[in-house]
Amino acid sequence: MYDKNLIALVQEKINAGKLLDVAIGTGYPFASTLRQTNKIYGIDISANLVEKCSRLYPDVISVVGDSEDLPYQDSFFDVVYSFHSTWYFPNLIKAISEMVRVTKTNGFIVFDIQNSENKTNFKSHTKRVVKYKFRFFYYLLHFAKQFVKLLLGRTDVSWPISLHEIPTNPKILTS
Repeated sequence: MYDKNLIALVQEKINAGKLLDVAIGTGYPFASTLRQTNKIYGIDISANLVEKCSRLYPDVISVVGDSEDLPYQDSFFDVVYSFHSTWYFPNLIKAISEMVRVTKTNGFIVFDIQNSENKTNFKSHTKRVVKYKFRFFYYLLHFAKQFVKLLLGRTDVSWPISLHEIPTNPKILTS
């Protein structure tokens, strides 16, 4: 619901226009949904993610670049957003300044900030980083969990491996 609420918030602010997705990743779910009624641009520091986004959504103009040095002219976008990414920005203030610079006067900028000091967020982030850095161990853990389920004869045992997010309603923040 959190992502759907963020998409609804952006759609509410603009009918059709130029949107920039900072840290676009693969383009899902934000750019993939918002591209239906808007011209979407995206930037990400990961060439692999930009390539995948371009392959999945050829109508999204995605480029490899840095959130702290956006390669766009001043006042170019109607909406600039960045979701689930701000804690990866080395200099968040510089990234926000760049978002402001490329947004039109009376435009809309929205981003979420994940609090890495929050125990749940920190634990989830650590799991995600470990999952990608040590893929072998991630699969070993997954196999072990399946084995324990089989051993116990239970299928209802649930130990989450993926990122845990605390959903909130973004409209509360903009009211």
